[in-house]
Amino acid sequence: MNTFRLFIAVEIVQPDILTKITMLQDFMKGYTGIRMVHPNLLHFTLHFLGNTPATKINDLKRCIENIEVKKFYINLAGCGVFPNSRRPRVIWIGVTEGREKLIALQQQLKSALQERDFPVENRTYSPHLTLSRVKKLNAATTSIINHFLSQYQDFEAGQIPVTTVILKESTLTPTGPVYRKIYSKEIAYES
Repeated sequence: MNTFRLFIAVEIVQPDILTKITMLQDFMKGYTGIRMVHPNLLHFTLHFLGNTPATKINDLKRCIENIEVKKFYINLAGCGVFPNSRRPRVIWIGVTEGREKLIALQQQLKSALQERDFPVENRTYSPHLTLSRVKKLNAATTSIINHFLSQYQDFEAGQIPVTTVILKESTLTPTGPVYRKIYSKEIAYES
């Protein structure tokens, strides 16, 4: 049976925002053990579905198609790490303005997915844009990450409209993931 490694996301496509994020990533370039997310792959994951049978893709499309949300804006600001500063594994940019609306969108999708028996994560959704992943953690890497956080805790990338929800396939390769759009839904404008 064919399966696809899938996730549902909101993409970052605004050139000015991507330029600011790339400049932020430049701070960590060249450090062993830190792998940057390529700017063309930046997104907010709403749900990671993992390996999904091809026969379930139409159900996923219906889940996305049936969401009822109007276009809104989010402000990308602040930097942090998961799970904590002693053992950083993911370095991210957060969301300030529009955070509640992004969480509401994620919750609406979660309910639709549960109704169609898709597995969903039970942990609290924390909207974030992954900048990089820490592959090798040592004292030097931890030190540079903590320095980065102190320098850029008040970072502001700017505001983006949330206009599209996308179902994507992720194929893992030795040089990083490759994404392919399977389906997208345009979000309606306020009338």
